Amino acid sequence: MKLTLETNGFETEYIRFGKEGAQPMLVLPGLSLLSVLTFEEGIVSAYGCYARDRDVILPDRRKQLPDGYTLDDMADDTADFLDALGIKNADVMGVSQGGMIAQVLAVKRPDLVRSLALCSTSARLPDESKKTLGGWITAAKQGDADELVRAFAENVYSPEYYEKYKAGILGMARLTGENELERFAALAKATEGFDLSDKLSEIKAPSKVFAGSEDRMFGTECQRELSDGLGCELCVFGGYGHAVYDEMQGFHDKVNEFFHSV
Repeated sequence: MKLTLETNGFETEYIRFGKEGAQPMLVLPGLSLLSVLTFEEGIVSAYGCYARDRDVILPDRRKQLPDGYTLDDMADDTADFLDALGIKNADVMGVSQGGMIAQVLAVKRPDLVRSLALCSTSARLPDESKKTLGGWITAAKQGDADELVRAFAENVYSPEYYEKYKAGILGMARLTGENELERFAALAKATEGFDLSDKLSEIKAPSKVFAGSEDRMFGTECQRELSDGLGCELCVFGGYGHAVYDEMQGFHDKVNEFFHSV
């Protein structure tokens, strides 16, 4: 069931499932065309391996986005959210943009992060990714949902996965209205200029980086830089793209094994 928390002047919707009172696990999702909470049933199913012995919490971004909203702000919101729930020392899984937020959170509020699983993410935005992101923002601001969905999907999913589910993926454009486009553009713009490379050494939480070998957003080079900067292992899954976390059967089992090893 979707829940709402109001704290520090903003509202956040979230879902919470799993074992009450167990080790908390925070999932920070990536940038998406629609709120990930739209797919609550699928999330609960996909993340079921964690729920067996963890209290799993997945928040959306705040409801009302202020002007000039940044990843730093998102990390502060996440900290406020966890403080309001009385949670510390969470196992944190950050996916794509959510992985960037997780890194900032681990630097600014280490008391909130017990361990860190960083999936399909980076400590900086490479030039090619800046171009891709800029194209998405332009399409969103022009109100072109069809182009945005197409460009987003072609960069996030592997060619095989995209072709297999193309009709359903492109059909998301029908659900993407003016409000969703405006929100997407603001959240995407928040990623511009992100570079935490010089602060990775400040992250002390046990960490592991997970990536697809065919990631078109960051490539394994950026993710190797991330793991090197953290002094942690990089786990690369061959043949998968940026959305390896959605495409690969058993992906979450691998992340869960890491959390249990800490």
